[in-house]
Amino acid sequence: LTPDGLKTLKRLIKETSAKVVTIDPMVSYIGGRVDMNKMNEVRAILGRLQKIAQETNSALLLFHHSRKSGNKDVSEDFERAAGSADFINAVRSALMVQRASNGEEYLLKHVKANYGPIGNSIGFKFGVDPTFAWGDFYTKSGATAFLATKVRPQREAARAFIIATLKDGPV
Repeated sequence: LTPDGLKTLKRLIKETSAKVVTIDPMVSYIGGRVDMNKMNEVRAILGRLQKIAQETNSALLLFHHSRKSGNKDVSEDFERAAGSADFINAVRSALMVQRASNGEEYLLKHVKANYGPIGNSIGFKFGVDPTFAWGDFYTKSGATAFLATKVRPQREAARAFIIATLKDGPV
């Protein structure tokens, strides 16, 4: 996302008539000279991307990572984004993916919307067949409960199996 890279991006969008462009993850393309923790530097890059989107009538989907630490001091989901708050503040809409505590399911949460209300969250999971499956929709309180879904640890599952197997005596 250097000045030359942005010119190339704009040219390629026009040449291909692209309507959707993904940059995944942002940090891989932001460049070594940009401090992703400084609002003014992040805002400058995102402003240039916004201008390209407007001029080419395309949508840019920017993928960004959250902080790895489980910081409980954040009051909003979007505050978990790594680096400058402007990665979220400067965009028009933001979605966040979180893994449920059962480790098998995920939740896609709508955490920012400039042009309308925040939508409900939706669960999803990956599996063998189908490879990907959408789940149910959740309100904010329902999403919190979904993310806290627990599975029995392996030790507890093994204990339950042994007790059930031996309920009628030695085998």
